[in-house]
Amino acid sequence: MVVRSRAAAALFVAASPGWMPTAPAAHLRSMRAVCSSSACAGHGVCLILSTSADAASVSLQQALLAQTRWEPLPSPSPGTQAWACGGARLWALNDAFLRMDGIDDRWLACTGQPATELIFLSRHASPTSGACLTVHPIGVPAHASEQDVLRGGGIPGRLAPPGVRLASLYRRLCAARKSGRLCDVAFPPNFRVSLEATHHGPAVETPSIFYEIGSSEQEWSCAAAAHLMAAALCTELEDVLTLVAAPDMSAEAAPGLLSESAPSAMGETAAGGGNSSAVEGGAGG
Repeated sequence: MVVRSRAAAALFVAASPGWMPTAPAAHLRSMRAVCSSSACAGHGVCLILSTSADAASVSLQQALLAQTRWEPLPSPSPGTQAWACGGARLWALNDAFLRMDGIDDRWLACTGQPATELIFLSRHASPTSGACLTVHPIGVPAHASEQDVLRGGGIPGRLAPPGVRLASLYRRLCAARKSGRLCDVAFPPNFRVSLEATHHGPAVETPSIFYEIGSSEQEWSCAAAAHLMAAALCTELEDVLTLVAAPDMSAEAAPGLLSESAPSAMGETAAGGGNSSAVEGGAGG
């Protein structure tokens, strides 16, 4: 189902109890007023999503907030946070991404503003992939088994359009590994870069990218990996971001939030869905 108008979004919410915003009507009107008066009024936004259910997502969110200046927004829905930077929005949620079918329509219903692209900040989980930075499109192949869907979410045969920045982000990460840095940010030691196959949900209509740190708890909290990924994303999004330094939100201002650990080096690979989907854990792949 494609939902791309305020009226249609309202119908979607009414028919979807699991995504029903419980905020008071006045709160929703306030949120919509902020969005409609923003620099991108009348246009869609680049929606970046993080979740507290995922350690790597939290690391990436913190690094992204430190990378440039984000203005807080009223909460789009209870228990969530949101920030704006130019034509981008960062929405901090609390549930596993893989179960967030229709999250693009939920954003539209809560804010009245469509998303033109989704970037999910996520962990990559696998017992065999080692330390890696990875990107991939999302969706579930038609031949997926019931067990695949239970583990990875989504709807069999539903593939979200790949985000237009996917190839560029992958090349940017590969170039950073080859040169050892991106601008003034060093590439994390012992990490490789991979491009994964499509293998999990959520089911959405908006062009999407999963942007991930893998593959175990040690890497998910690695500050060097998170800051490199955040720098690459901000460079990629310079057409929509207002790039202003935010020193008060830097890692130095919040020591202990992220660790500096990282394991053994490997080269770039194009990884298939087999290893990448071995251990999902409910947030990403």
